[in-house]
Parts: sequence; C-alpha cells; structure tokens
Amino acid sequence: MHPADRRTALLTLLLACAGASLGALLSLLIRWQLAFPGRPIPLLGALLYPDHHGAVAASSYPALFTLHGTVMIYFAVTPALSALGLIRLPPMVGLHRPAHPSLHRAALALYALGFLLLALALLSPFGAPAFGWTASAPLSTARSPGAGATLWLLAVACSGLGALLGSFDILSTLVVSKKVPWSRLPLSAYGHLFASTLNVLFLPILLGALALLFSDRHLGTAHFTHPLRQGGDALVYQHLFWIFGHPEVYILVLPVWGALSDSLARAVDRPPALARAVVAAMAAVTLLSSLVYGHHLLTAGLSPLLVEGFMALTLLISLPSTAFVASWIATLHGASLRPDAAASYSLAAVAIFVLGGLTGVPLALVSTDRYLHDSAFVVGHFHLVMAATVLLGLLAMSHEALARLGIRAPSFAVSRAHAWATALGALGVFLPMLRLGLGGAPRRLYDPSLYRYLSPLLSWQRAATAAAALLVTAQLVWLLAWWRGRR
Repeated sequence: MHPADRRTALLTLLLACAGASLGALLSLLIRWQLAFPGRPIPLLGALLYPDHHGAVAASSYPALFTLHGTVMIYFAVTPALSALGLIRLPPMVGLHRPAHPSLHRAALALYALGFLLLALALLSPFGAPAFGWTASAPLSTARSPGAGATLWLLAVACSGLGALLGSFDILSTLVVSKKVPWSRLPLSAYGHLFASTLNVLFLPILLGALALLFSDRHLGTAHFTHPLRQGGDALVYQHLFWIFGHPEVYILVLPVWGALSDSLARAVDRPPALARAVVAAMAAVTLLSSLVYGHHLLTAGLSPLLVEGFMALTLLISLPSTAFVASWIATLHGASLRPDAAASYSLAAVAIFVLGGLTGVPLALVSTDRYLHDSAFVVGHFHLVMAATVLLGLLAMSHEALARLGIRAPSFAVSRAHAWATALGALGVFLPMLRLGLGGAPRRLYDPSLYRYLSPLLSWQRAATAAAALLVTAQLVWLLAWWRGRR
C-alpha cells in the first residue's frame, strides 16, 4: 500500500475511534441517568454537576443524545467505512492505489474539521445543540439560540462533504479504473459500490436541507419556521431529512453485508452461495431505499393513501434482505468453519441482523407503529441494525484491512471471545429497549421514576446499563490487544 494512502487510512481510523469513544461515553451517561435517576455517578457525577443530584442536569440531557447520535453516525461509522474502503478496495480491483487518493485526503481533512466544530458546539456558551441527531425544525431553527446549533450544522455539513468526496473516489475506482471484470469482483466491492451510489444521490439533499436551516437561522428566511412571523412548514424538513436519512441506513450497512458474505465464504473455503442473487438484492435495496423513507412519518399526519403506500414499500424492501440471509445459510450449509477471527464477528453480526430485521416489521405496519412510534422500541430496533450489526461488521472488516497495513491482529481466541462479548453486550443493551417500548416507555426520557407505570420497568433499564458497561469494556480490551500487536 502506498505510504500516503496508509497514513490517510490510519488517521481516518484514529478519528473514527475518537468519535466512537466520545459517543460511547455519552451513551454511558444516558444509560446511567435512565437506570439510576437522581443518583450521581460516583466521582464523575460530583465533578460534572456538583449542585445536581443526578448524573446530568435536565437542561443538558437533550444535548447528550443529540451529540451521541451525531458522533456515532457522522464521525465514527462514516469515516471508518471510508478508511476501510481505502484499504480494502484497490487490491480487489487489481490496483495499488485508488483512482483519486487526494479525494480521501480531502475527506479526512473535512472529517477532522467537522469533529473540531462539533467539539466547539459541545462547549458553546449558550449550550450544546439539543434537538436530536435529526435536527428537526422548529427546534433547530432560530428558536434554538446560541452558536451550538450553527456549529452542529457546519460540522454535519463537513462530514457530508467528506463522505461525498470519498464516494466519488470509490465510484471512480470501481467503475473507471478497475482491472478486474464485474463477474470476478467480490461482494464487498459491490457493497461499497451501491453505498457510494446512495451517497452521491442523497447526500446533496441533506446538504441542501442544512443550507435551508442555516438560512432560516441567520438570513431571516422562513423555509421551515420563523420565530417572528408566520411561514414555512416544519414537515417539509422532515421529508428532506428522511429522504436522506433512510438511505443512510443502507449506506452504512451495504458494505457490511458484502463483507459478511466474503468473510463467511473464506472461512469455509468456498465462493459465496447465490452471489448473483445477492448483487441483485443489493441493487433492489438501493433502488427501494429512496422510496420507503415515509415510514418515519406514518404518524405525522400524511394522507391515508401515502401512509398505505409507504407501508407497502417498507414491507417490500424486506424481501431483498432475505436474499442475504439465504446466501449466508447456503454458504455455511454442510461446511466446516476453520478458525477465523473475521468469521466469528460475521456470525455474530448475522444473528443480530436477523433479529433486528424482525423487530422492524411491527414498525412498518401502521396499526402497530401508532403505538410504538417514538418509543424505546424504535431505539432498540435501529440500534440492533445500525449499531450492533454495523459494529460487528466493521470489526470483521478491520481484521483484513489492518493486516494489509502490517498490524498484527490479536489471537483467534481473543478475537472470538471479543466477538461474542460484543454480541452479548449489544443484545443485553438493546433487547431491554424492546421490552421498555412495549411497556410504553418513550424515547428521550429523562427520569423514568416520575411515571408510576414505568416504575416496574426500572430493572430493565438497569440491566441495559450493566450490559452497556460490559460492551464498552470489551471494546477497550480489544483496542489494547490491537495496540500490543502493533508494538
């Protein structure tokens, strides 16, 4: 690998690790507050809020989940996929370097600038942004005072521009510069291809929505809402955001799907089963992902015809996903797995993805979504799919990628233990959220003890918090093992 590309990839991975670490710390603060409301964290709670009796102040609590979601999506998973694509893709297509490596260097600079702006937003004198990672209007318009919200807009725009540049480089490498025919490309390459296509199509829509929000905040326009005069429609922002926001799920998971297929195939020493069907399923998911975004708005007051259409399309997009599961089962059927660390992560990811996908069916149906919408059930579902599955997929991809950089992986026993500790920790965190949602617990809740009907569910909150501590500890041990291997 070219030294400049190696340096870019390593720095991008380090930035992603920094983002994931910050996001994990914020999630632990959220989990402590939910499990032990009114009780400060030993030592840390008194240091952060000496005049407050809980883990965090009520006024600061919305900023925690705002920054947690923002950091994890835009400054952890997104740069990690960019770095892993830079490392893994050129050898797959018969090249030593990507087509335009300078684009990945520019993307790294934008990720770093965005991360710095987000840190400044956290320290803003008028408070950090507190409108959720979706920045829904009118919470994110001029009604949200201070520089924190504006810095958030600029930070996410930097991340989006960086991802856009990296996607241009990946598409150029795969479509124009490759020396391998399409029929011989691994499924990982197709995953990056379709994810980059979605980035190029839908990131400009997110950037446009952010530009309109910036205009509403600082130029006196009223595209969504205005604090002093009537005008605008906050629902328009919801449409613009989710036109990007739902394909973003597949932008993050498509490369993982391809990597899981290749990893399991290598572990049993046979080609992936139903490979053409998997590629067709990726193409179908890419096409349908732009048509199902409205299931995020089933309770927003859309016309019944639109609601039923989005429900039907959401159920339809689940069909191509079954092709991946069928391929993984067929690949493993009758085969013996050889000891392989990446396969351990892949098996755990497959199990969690199937579970997470099944929990999405009730949210696709209008009748059940009216009850479950905006509840902890939704949080459990998308964390199973977007957090746990993607995390395990990234861990599987990192073993191959870092080996190309000459960084020795931990032993198979350590990697296998880490894979299943991560899987069990993730299930321990997110499965209780499903139970809490069924019990009526809303998301973004500050103090569950204030509600009598939620008191019997407090043990589930504490179980999830204990599992979150296990999950974070497992990642720290894994990073230490990698560091020892590097030395």
